[in-house]
Amino acid sequence: MKQKLLNLLAGMVLVTALPAAAQIGITFDAFPYQNFSKPIPGAEDAEVQSSSARLDLSFPLMARQRTQLDVGLSLERRSFQYRGFGNKDPDIDAAYGSQLSFTLMHGLSEKWTLMTIVTPGLASDLRGDLSVDDFNFQAIVAGIKTVSPRFTYGVGVAYSTQFGEPIPLPVLLFDWNNGKKLSWKTILPISSELWYAHSSRLHLGMLLGVTGNSYQGNPERYDVDDPEMRYSVVTIGPSARIAVTPGVLMQIDAGFTPYHRFEFFDGSEKLESYNVKSNAFLRLGLRFGG
Repeated sequence: MKQKLLNLLAGMVLVTALPAAAQIGITFDAFPYQNFSKPIPGAEDAEVQSSSARLDLSFPLMARQRTQLDVGLSLERRSFQYRGFGNKDPDIDAAYGSQLSFTLMHGLSEKWTLMTIVTPGLASDLRGDLSVDDFNFQAIVAGIKTVSPRFTYGVGVAYSTQFGEPIPLPVLLFDWNNGKKLSWKTILPISSELWYAHSSRLHLGMLLGVTGNSYQGNPERYDVDDPEMRYSVVTIGPSARIAVTPGVLMQIDAGFTPYHRFEFFDGSEKLESYNVKSNAFLRLGLRFGG
């Protein structure tokens, strides 16, 4: 089953990478060892370290006068290392995620645009046969108004199963620039980016972001019927985006994590919470094309 999944993902990569307008992104991040905020008895000195590697592909599939459809594919592997547990380290050493996204932008008038994003995905430890619980879904619908060349805002709603129990959430979008070197782009509650264009080759910024997923485990590996790890992290800090060569961008993010969630569930029942104390992080990314 695992090999069939890898073959399927490889085929999706080849199809997605065909158009010349495709963008390819490679991102690595790392969070150093840190203690748990509420450790279980006997593991007061236990620590966890996590890191990830991510591949993103995107390209415009259709572009007409008032309608544009973009398709994206992402693949991620997040790994975990432990110390201070003695000979009883947790079983979770890696989790995998993939998403196929469709973004449709349709102009309703000169000022209003309808944005629809549909994202089916997979989140699993890939330790056993896949089931319907290994897959997730996210959708966003928003209306966006162009007030001026310098300011755009939007409101909408999101539905996601990526962070646990699926509930509708309001979405607010802002896109502002001062007509010169400052710009601010925000999609609440997901991300906010403030950028200063120091030059055509160097942009400096301050970023706030929320990432995560609900990874399904193999019931035969754990002591529960429906194991699930709900993982999410909030990062905030400075960033630098550098044009290395024409068509190649490098981005370096750093800062701290005010919230780092590790929670374990059996279906909808929470079993344990191993949230991590505030910590530092480092992220390095490369983007090609576009």
